[in-house]
Amino acid sequence: MNTVRSKHPAVTFNVKVCKGDEVEPALSNFSADIALIFEPKHCDGFHGIIAAAQQVRVMFPTGHPLSKFDIARLSECTQYPLALPTRASGLRHLLEQAAIRSSLKLPLVIESDSQA
Repeated sequence: MNTVRSKHPAVTFNVKVCKGDEVEPALSNFSADIALIFEPKHCDGFHGIIAAAQQVRVMFPTGHPLSKFDIARLSECTQYPLALPTRASGLRHLLEQAAIRSSLKLPLVIESDSQA
């Protein structure tokens, strides 16, 4: 970033978190130049240039039964009550889609829009 700033000091960057249905209008009215999205939808006049796998982390207290796994799979995590992001989150969308594909239920007990 410092190299870019030194060569182009007048260029500024803003990052805005928005819902999926706000992406196409932001690109159309040029209030955004680039969108990084979790739940891609086909939008006429736009195309994706890269796709990347999203790795998800699970957190639990020391001594939790999941701590015996090097990698905890969603099917193993759904055996316990879950705290998940709200439905507005792209991560929640990814988790719900993965659960549907695997015929799993997400045992939601806490829903939050904060990662703190």
